[in-house]
Amino acid sequence: RGGEVQTESAGPSAQAELAPPPALVPFADMDVWYLTTDMNWNIPGSATVLRVPRGFATDFATVPSWFWSWMPPIGRYGLPAIVHDWLYWDQQFPRERADGIFDTALDELGVSGWRRFVLYRSVRWFGGRYWQENATAKAAGEGRVLKQYPSDARITWAEWRTRPGVFV
Repeated sequence: RGGEVQTESAGPSAQAELAPPPALVPFADMDVWYLTTDMNWNIPGSATVLRVPRGFATDFATVPSWFWSWMPPIGRYGLPAIVHDWLYWDQQFPRERADGIFDTALDELGVSGWRRFVLYRSVRWFGGRYWQENATAKAAGEGRVLKQYPSDARITWAEWRTRPGVFV
């Protein structure tokens, strides 16, 4: 399957096997998590392997809280959501391709048809705002990849992101 996830600890012999999922740690508010390992995602139908770097901060699926009872931010679609968040931050591909990679990843992980439809249509209809916000934030010097991890488990994302020198 194309959506194989590999972490930095997976050696050459592990490439034929499904690697363990990436290690993630939440900030105190539990809204944003950061990777403590690299995450590689093989894009189905191409030779491209996407690398989401360790330290990348993600909110998984950006779902309004009033939908959480039937579509929480974390579910079977969690790994595709991390990849999609990275694509929206990095912007190495056009937005339409980033959304297409997300849709394919949802399919690869067996996300149900109705959830896949809702998630994909949501990023197509509402993702432009987030795409632009990320471009503006990056241009202003904001970071999303940590070079330091918090040592205090009580720190929130809102507090951490204001600290100087914590991002790559």
